[in-house]
Amino acid sequence: MIEKVLRVRSSAPSEFEEKLGAALEKELSEGVADLDALCERLNSIGILNMENQPWTPMSLAQYLKQLP
Repeated sequence: MIEKVLRVRSSAPSEFEEKLGAALEKELSEGVADLDALCERLNSIGILNMENQPWTPMSLAQYLKQLP
């Protein structure tokens, strides 16, 4: 599922999506491959969810699933 972060879309990504996407690309390229570790890394670098709360594996999975 994490591999599906980059998708073809009809609109430009928001600033939030740009920051999250860049952080996800970096973490994935460094070998972070599971949701627990990914959430830990995102939270530690200050990339919080849209409600400005720490990511959890469930919240990150739900967010990624709803992307166009």
